[in-house]
Parts: sequence; C-alpha cells; structure tokens
Amino acid sequence: MAFITVDGLQLFKVVFRELKERNVKGRILTSDYLCFTQPKALEEIRDLFPNIQVRMYKCEALSGFHTKGYLIRQGKVIRIIIGSSNMTERALSFNKEWNSEHVADEEDLFGKAVLSEFERLWDKSSSFNDYLNAYIQIYK
Repeated sequence: MAFITVDGLQLFKVVFRELKERNVKGRILTSDYLCFTQPKALEEIRDLFPNIQVRMYKCEALSGFHTKGYLIRQGKVIRIIIGSSNMTERALSFNKEWNSEHVADEEDLFGKAVLSEFERLWDKSSSFNDYLNAYIQIYK
C-alpha cells in the first residue's frame, strides 16, 4: 500500500481486531513515497495489532512506490485486489477508484507472480521499528 493514513486505518480496525482475536497474522507493506504515509497510523497498527507486521519500502531518489493492493489468503485460495485505492478514507469511501479482484488458487500464474513480487518488495523493505525514528524526521 503506497499510502496509509489514520482515517484510512479506522476503516480496517474492526477487521484487524477480529483477526487479532482469532490470532490471524498479517503483513502490511507501505512506503515513504512522497512522505504521505502517516507515522501515527503505523504506530497504531504496531501498538494495537501485534499480529500484523509492518514494513516500509524506502524509495530511491528516482523511483517511487505507488502500488495499491490487498492480498488475502484463505486456505489455498488467494484473493488479490489491485487498483487505485490507498488505505485512506478518501480513497476507500469517497473518491472514484478502480480496483480489480482476482481469485486464484496457489497454482495460478498471475497469483504466483503477484505473491512473488510482494515477497521481493517485502525482503527489500525495512521493519517499521527499525525505520520509525528516521521516517518521523523525514515526515516532519
């Protein structure tokens, strides 16, 4: 998710609480692109939902990170939602956004490609706790 804001997180809190109660683990990959992601939103995820790991992709000077996608694994089925919606209230509630859903099993070529790219970006990113202080300074 390129951008995450506090108001966007509010729309996910009920689901995140249910996942925490059921001990379902999750991962969120966001970025420092344009310094739009709000540190407070990430701190809330870290403090309220220890079952969710957060990592931040550090953008290079000439490269951005503007991906928007939700990958939901349910057994052997993967639900992939890719589109224009960031995790912000405007994007998820008011704006005209286009998102596409693809449901696949774990052998699906498109599903494998998306998961592989997510893992590649995840591996290149920093743990939020490692990058938090530096990002807060950049954000300010």
